[in-house]
Amino acid sequence: AIRHIGFAQHDAGEVAAARTSLYESLVLREQAGFVPGVAMALVMLAYADTELGQRELAVQHLLQAQAIFRQLGAERKVDWVTGLLA
Repeated sequence: AIRHIGFAQHDAGEVAAARTSLYESLVLREQAGFVPGVAMALVMLAYADTELGQRELAVQHLLQAQAIFRQLGAERKVDWVTGLLA
């Protein structure tokens, strides 16, 4: 649910608050061992980081997500993240 709160905050223009919620979602997914969800949370965090001018951090998150997707054999997701990095 916290992820969707982050989406709502983002839609309301509250990007910093959205990033906080998206980060909380990432932590919860890590704690639960939900590996595909961790990768997706990293991508969403990268979007927020980009909007907040944190390009280097966004790239780090995308590279982490890409590595997870690669380990999972999710090649379409790897290609998607590669496109985002470009």
